[in-house]
Amino acid sequence: MEISLNLLPESERRHSVLKGMDSLPFGKLRCDHMFVMDYANKEWSNPRIVPYGDFSVPPGAIALHYGQAIFEGAKAFRHEDGEIYTFRFEKNAERLNRSADIMCMPHVPVDMQVQGLMRLLDIEREWCPTIPESSLYIRPFLFATEDALGVKPSDKFTYCIMLSPSGPYYAGGFNKTVTLLITEQFHRATPGGTGAAKAAGNYAASLRAQLFAQSKGAAQVLYLDASNTYLEEVGAMNHFHVMRDGSVVIPEFTDTILQSITSESVLELLPNARQERVNSATSSPWSSPAKSLKRAASAPQPLSPPWASTSPTKATPSPWATAPSAPLPASCTKPTPASRRAPCPTPRAGSRRFRTSRPQGQTLRTRKPRIAAGLFC
Repeated sequence: MEISLNLLPESERRHSVLKGMDSLPFGKLRCDHMFVMDYANKEWSNPRIVPYGDFSVPPGAIALHYGQAIFEGAKAFRHEDGEIYTFRFEKNAERLNRSADIMCMPHVPVDMQVQGLMRLLDIEREWCPTIPESSLYIRPFLFATEDALGVKPSDKFTYCIMLSPSGPYYAGGFNKTVTLLITEQFHRATPGGTGAAKAAGNYAASLRAQLFAQSKGAAQVLYLDASNTYLEEVGAMNHFHVMRDGSVVIPEFTDTILQSITSESVLELLPNARQERVNSATSSPWSSPAKSLKRAASAPQPLSPPWASTSPTKATPSPWATAPSAPLPASCTKPTPASRRAPCPTPRAGSRRFRTSRPQGQTLRTRKPRIAAGLFC
């Protein structure tokens, strides 16, 4: 692949902004250039590296209206020998193509993705930070550009790789724990959907749950599956479970879970790591009734999302409304008066507590609120 270059003169490059910085935000800084190529007439063309800047996209572009867009996230690191190393980027390239299959988009040949990135990294090597806990974040993405208002797969696409020198995703660094919220109110994906794709729309749909979690003092939601039985994944990071015997369990990949490259690597490297479906009832801190009641007593009472109206209204049941589901056992919710309290379930034999990859993080659980129309915000 022959890549055309349109580079800024050295005097206009901005990598000197890294000098004197002792920490970096995540995803805020931009390198000087980006790799771009276009798809039309069933072939990729015009691979190029150009100054970072805006795209010219028609207002009717399918990505803007129907969300036909996917992306990836990878990292590059500067090692002691001065060279820059990526972490298994070819796996990201392969996963992008799996996402493309789900989203009815063309494959971007893996060798084109890798070659484009290597050339871009070589040009932008001065942007690769040496600050502790930092990296050069790599964001490849693919979006539909055909100008059409009919709902259909696009015939035209743009693929781009942009770079961002970044610190840890969460403020405080990798040694600070985060709190996760387990709730039955929100779900990331359902079987037969786009959960296994790194699709832009999946992340837009997660914003409401994220704000809800933050309103409860948590950083992210640890999602359950659609049946509220199994732990699946966290909105923006990997997680695993350390069992009492020292083994590590990673939730089994299904069509509702994004196949994590970090998790795949852990499974390859760690002898006692395995995959299985993780039952939220038997593998959580609530397996112990005494501890669950203590945690429930200190947990905040579930509230409506911050944007919801708090004024009482009389809802008219909709013809498609479903009956509200039964409340969780008292051991998983705020304690109720003894006269109304359901008996705590007996823990199953061999039940185990779990912890996330942030070992000391607190995990909260909320009860699904009842709404008259069978819907919730």
